[in-house]
Amino acid sequence: MKKQLLLFVVMMLPLTASADAVEINGIWYNLVGKAKIAEVTRNPNVDSGAECYTGDIAIPAKVTYESIEYNVTSIGDNAFYVGYPGRTNLKSVELPNSITNIGSSAFSHNKGLTSIIIPNSVTNIGSNAFYNCSGLISLTLSNNITSIESGTFYGCSGLTTIDIPNGVTSIDSQAFYNCSGLTSINIPNSITTMDGVYIFSGCSSLISIRLPNNLSEIGGYAFMNCIKLISIDIPNSVTSIKRSAFDGCSNLKFVTIGSGIEDIKKNSFANCDELADVYCFAQSVPTTVSDAFENSYVNFVNLHVPAASVSTYGSSAPWSDFGTKVAITSEDITIGDLGIGTFCGSNPLDLSGTEDVKTYVVSSYESATGQVTLTRTYYIPPFTGVVVKGNKGVHTIPAGVGQPVFPNMMKGVTTNTALNKVNGDYTNYVLANKGGNLGFYAVSDGSTLGAGKAYLPLPTADLPSAAREFTLIFDDGETTEIMKVASQEKASQGYYDLQGRRVANPTSGLYIVNGKKVIIK
Repeated sequence: MKKQLLLFVVMMLPLTASADAVEINGIWYNLVGKAKIAEVTRNPNVDSGAECYTGDIAIPAKVTYESIEYNVTSIGDNAFYVGYPGRTNLKSVELPNSITNIGSSAFSHNKGLTSIIIPNSVTNIGSNAFYNCSGLISLTLSNNITSIESGTFYGCSGLTTIDIPNGVTSIDSQAFYNCSGLTSINIPNSITTMDGVYIFSGCSSLISIRLPNNLSEIGGYAFMNCIKLISIDIPNSVTSIKRSAFDGCSNLKFVTIGSGIEDIKKNSFANCDELADVYCFAQSVPTTVSDAFENSYVNFVNLHVPAASVSTYGSSAPWSDFGTKVAITSEDITIGDLGIGTFCGSNPLDLSGTEDVKTYVVSSYESATGQVTLTRTYYIPPFTGVVVKGNKGVHTIPAGVGQPVFPNMMKGVTTNTALNKVNGDYTNYVLANKGGNLGFYAVSDGSTLGAGKAYLPLPTADLPSAAREFTLIFDDGETTEIMKVASQEKASQGYYDLQGRRVANPTSGLYIVNGKKVIIK
């Protein structure tokens, strides 16, 4: 019995502090003498109204106290926590590579904290670690954490994007609850569990989500009240969508549900009153409660299902309440003589099985350099504009669920559409070949774009002021062409071959125009 008790005491050593916390160069520590390790701890005077920590803090890898050197290995529970009557003016924290653990509520309520880099030495971040750090705008996570605990970033409304490391396998309840500034999030394929509740609930600026292919279920209230979310692609691996997962996503228009779905719970898509199209690839009708689409006006929504299952869905509630039942079909992408064009379809398309057609989204535009970057995607969500490349002809692309690439600045149309300035002053560009010069050209307000095509709207204020020209870069590692993109045709431009000779009537090939490389197909 004595041996067992002694073992318990030894095991608890790293978790306990010495009799009193000590202050070393303005930072408080708990010291463990035998192990010679130090844990950053809370200022013991905070509860009597003292200021906790202030300004920019740099935590050292080692500290010396009474001639003994200690390795700083952890940030203790509540170490930088601000609670009444404590005060703080903490702005940033620099963590050493010796830190392996960040305790629960370690930085909770530090509204002035603007940036933090969590080094790769950290393997664990406790629950509520950055709870209500509403001023946090810059965050780099350790690549060696395996989970994001409950409430870790609850109320971090200043974060606009976050990169979840590939090693993370689970996200717990309320991890990103009320991160109202978050616009997009990429959930890596390492995530297998997301069954906590309210994980992204209240992320009112969230526009796009990329869900992993290994996910088995979407937890209750996971994306509740994400009011700017327009579309969602649920992979084939997901078998269950829990209660109110997308409840209150009032701008959600397009939902694609993979073939593995087995059940959809109460209010999963309730109060999605802008819902227009739902694509469900399950051959057998998933078990679905009657109010899964409560107040989403499904009698006006198009339901797309496998052709062999249209009648089965049509006789099964609540799917039978949908307005129009449509068979999911493949679509044809037509590529002309130039070998490049734009496309927009009404079915989700899977291009992972073909190299005959390559599709790209416009992932970024740099106003300072005038550079447009195109990123390859192997999946086209419905009603999404893309650039297409391939051999001349008609290419039939099968329907399927995949991973969209975002952001995408391209816009698509499925009917003949007048291009007008919307939500501010934009200049609309369409892909065209003018005078042998292939590129995106500005079109006047009200110009008509044909059905099944796409265009690129750019804020007029962000266009280069000196010359409305910019380059189009494909970043897939295979396509290395550099194309010139012009806002207007310049008939007086001179084309030169790579030997410096002027070419009066350039055909396909690589040329120099105004000192820039231009490829004509």
